[in-house]
Amino acid sequence: MVDGARRGYYSHVYAEAGFLAGSSARISRAYPRSATHALFDLASLSKALATAPLCLRHFSNDLTTPWYALLDATAKKVLDTTNIWWMNCSLEALLSHDSGLPAWRNLWVNRLGKRCQRKLSYTQRFKILIESLQRSLGSQTLPHSQNCYSDLGYLILGSLLETKFQAPLSELFANHLKDLSSDLMGLHLGYAHAMESWQAHFVPSAYCNIRERLLVGEVHDENAASLGGVCGHTGLFGSGPQLGRYIRTLFASTWGQQWLQLAHQRSRSGQHPPGLRLGDDFAAQGFARQSMLLGHWGFTGTAFWIDPVDNRYAVILSNRVLHHRLLPVFKDFRHQVLNLLADALEKPSDP
Repeated sequence: MVDGARRGYYSHVYAEAGFLAGSSARISRAYPRSATHALFDLASLSKALATAPLCLRHFSNDLTTPWYALLDATAKKVLDTTNIWWMNCSLEALLSHDSGLPAWRNLWVNRLGKRCQRKLSYTQRFKILIESLQRSLGSQTLPHSQNCYSDLGYLILGSLLETKFQAPLSELFANHLKDLSSDLMGLHLGYAHAMESWQAHFVPSAYCNIRERLLVGEVHDENAASLGGVCGHTGLFGSGPQLGRYIRTLFASTWGQQWLQLAHQRSRSGQHPPGLRLGDDFAAQGFARQSMLLGHWGFTGTAFWIDPVDNRYAVILSNRVLHHRLLPVFKDFRHQVLNLLADALEKPSDP
């Protein structure tokens, strides 16, 4: 970790691992020491740790029906909207990246700059999103089942949540933490504007040529920035220990375990798990001994992975985009760290 900082991979990094049933991490390391309390831009971890659990919980308000039986509801049904073709996507398809929507479209053009508006209401965000998607996607029909990792799908899910429940994602997520456990109230994990009092603890992510400033406590993703920084595909910030605490609480809960088991079953049968991704690349190999990892990665240099057989997890947070937007060697770094974390978990604990 020290060597990675010296090589310019990042300025701050944090790693931890443990067991979902544990009250604390089994092992944790930070560089520099202040990175233990630093707030990182979690990027696409927001998909798996905010948008997906919010959808799974809030779009299942029929207490007699398991949430996973309701995922075939379409976006159109959720909002009672009939005139937008991409509203025909099912929630399951959106959550699993099987909707056929493209991976990305430029939604920030003519909206993002030095004086960009950082805060938008959820109604403003929904209006801008619909107009931008209609302009960039045009009038077409969805292709048949097609797996394509799509930021657009999660942008839609985030706006569905906000519009359906008439509240911003930041508020819905804070309530989610409270409902999950009273111990999570006040957690330093959320959207940047909700943690402004902790401004000094945000680590810089990168210099943005479009916004002409170093981004500190401001979302790195350009589409998210143009929509006010609170979106379904990115926007969460948090510290390593607090993120680990949330992961343990979330996936050790009854419905979190059900979600994890369903995702594991689907991945074993060749289906795509809702809300989580498979850790089947080189960087994630080595942490799981008996199964395929489930979790997510973030463009800014973040990742969390769960071994659903041994019920253990790993977290890696960094600001790897600080000097390089693309840094292929970072995969080697993550691979090495995950292997070291796996080895540490297999050693006897200290008395």
